[in-house]
Amino acid sequence: GVEPPDQLESVTATVLARGVSEFDHIRLIDRGRADGITVDMPVVDEGGLVGRVVSVTSGEARIRLISDPTMRVAVRVERTGETGVLTGRGSRALVLEMFNTDARLESGDLLVTADGRFPAGLPVATVLEDAESEVGFSLRTTAVTTSQLSRLDFVRVLIFTRDDTTSDDLSDLEEVPVVVPVES
Repeated sequence: GVEPPDQLESVTATVLARGVSEFDHIRLIDRGRADGITVDMPVVDEGGLVGRVVSVTSGEARIRLISDPTMRVAVRVERTGETGVLTGRGSRALVLEMFNTDARLESGDLLVTADGRFPAGLPVATVLEDAESEVGFSLRTTAVTTSQLSRLDFVRVLIFTRDDTTSDDLSDLEEVPVVVPVES
């Protein structure tokens, strides 16, 4: 019942291993490079965005959950269109920091992915508390994920990558890039 958005291709996977503690926000799935999965691909379940692929072998992949303190997701408030950044805090509620400090957030506002690392429009979280800016310096509040991250059994890895090429992408080239010497 996990459907990919916008008819994106996807690979269904079973979660093989969960973290051993509440501080471990990595999950292991039973699909990998042989199934077309590469690093940075988004992972979803029926609730929305779960995380992204951080390492891949031929038959398995590791997923970093959006609850991980190192994860940041660009989001848009569905009701207003305002954008911000959602940051994981482990087992606690996520932190939402808005770019427009004059925006108003209401409890229950749905946060969806903005353009960038993930396809736009994926549900991510809902706002827990109303928030208004304090003297125009910042607009922060908390949010809870739309997915039940502690109960993941099946996920879909979306066959989606960013358009920009990074040096990590060069490892897939058949030819080795030429090193051009710099004149002194």
